[in-house]
Amino acid sequence: MRRRPVRRHERQGAAAPTAAAVPDRRRARLRDPVRLLRAAHPGGRPAGPARTAALTVPPARVPLGVLDRVLLREAARAPHESYLHIGGAVVLTGTPPTAAELGGLVTAAVRRVPVLTYRLGGRWPRAWWEPDPGFDPAEHVEVVDAEPGEDAHRAVTRAVATRPLRRDRPLWGLLLVRGCADGYALCYRAHHAFQDGVAAGRTAAALLGASRLPAPRPVEPGPPVAAVTKGVPDLLRLARRAGRLPEQPTGPRDPHLVRLDADLFGGAGATVFQVVLAALATALHDWGPGPGPGPVPRRGLGAVVPVSVHPAGSCLGNRVVLIPVDLPAAEPAACLARVVAQTRLPRLARCRAARGLVDRMPLWTARLVAAVLRWAWRGRIAVTAVRAGAALPGEVFPVPPMVPPLGGLVAVVHGGSGVVVSLEFPGRRDVDELGRLLHRAVVDLGRLDPGRADTSRFDLGRPAGPGGSAAR
Repeated sequence: MRRRPVRRHERQGAAAPTAAAVPDRRRARLRDPVRLLRAAHPGGRPAGPARTAALTVPPARVPLGVLDRVLLREAARAPHESYLHIGGAVVLTGTPPTAAELGGLVTAAVRRVPVLTYRLGGRWPRAWWEPDPGFDPAEHVEVVDAEPGEDAHRAVTRAVATRPLRRDRPLWGLLLVRGCADGYALCYRAHHAFQDGVAAGRTAAALLGASRLPAPRPVEPGPPVAAVTKGVPDLLRLARRAGRLPEQPTGPRDPHLVRLDADLFGGAGATVFQVVLAALATALHDWGPGPGPGPVPRRGLGAVVPVSVHPAGSCLGNRVVLIPVDLPAAEPAACLARVVAQTRLPRLARCRAARGLVDRMPLWTARLVAAVLRWAWRGRIAVTAVRAGAALPGEVFPVPPMVPPLGGLVAVVHGGSGVVVSLEFPGRRDVDELGRLLHRAVVDLGRLDPGRADTSRFDLGRPAGPGGSAAR
């Protein structure tokens, strides 16, 4: 049996060295802010004001990811800074809270949700995420009034477009819109470089609830090079020119909402997101020429589906992989079959590998890839989805980002008893007609025989049933 070696301080009869006596090269290993904070306050979270300057040990800096840097540059190309905002809003009734009450909510949440205090630090290109030493909750709460007769969705869209996020503060905000025709709206929004959809959803849920999120940490190393190379084919497919729309975003955003009953998705045997993708392909085919700049291509369109790969609890930075999906011009059953074939689990695994490939790129290479993708995506459609909390008391609608090269944006939010789809196609003035066609296509897909679909291949959630949904 091996004996434990006797340490030098034990031979000399001295006490074990303290952290103060540890040499500098070893002391650096002990500077784990979470571990030290827990050691200093073993009975629970420390008391004190919300400002990060009150923390005895400042959290470490977090390097910007490659996609964070690319999106910060893309924001400068957009017609307005708000094109790169992402988040969601809930419509409520009753007496709205005051600005002071919302400020108190943020103050109480900061120690549970430390990502709220992180801002851009350093100078470009050597920038990073770091805690804001002068964090003030009041600077992240805004209260605006809707115009007479304005509904919550239009009022939130207008308010977001006229209120940029300050670069010298954490890139998020809590927006209260009062006096809407359907109540009042509470909107959480963040810069798309600061958070992707999953990260923004987790943060908003923790901010408005009572859950905790861990302190931000640097991104873990990606998969090995041998695994990363598997993502090359899908990355090349993203750069392929596909059927596209002719118009680009140039002016104020004007998204259109389509509200769908969750019961409509019970018969297709697919997830909510897959049904919406297939219905969108059918609706776009039927949409055809309109009073806008030109017709929708009859051969179908190329779509990009972003999927977040944030680890559990991670909420800082953009960790999205992009899945290229073709929206075919075919009858409903064939559309659904082809959409399902493109959203299988092995496909998502390959796209995760492509994300690892992007993480390993030098910044100059990532800029070159971004330039190629801008050329390839001109006129493509982005289709994204997020699951809302089932316990939310009101309707939830998305506040999605609109990256300039895209020709259209479709965002799906589902949870509770309904599904809300946001449609945005700059240059087309008949988007409401596309909404009616989408609703009709969802109804038609809901009448399909579930046995005609291979549910074992479904990704992006479980097959949806009556009263339930499964998109991400």
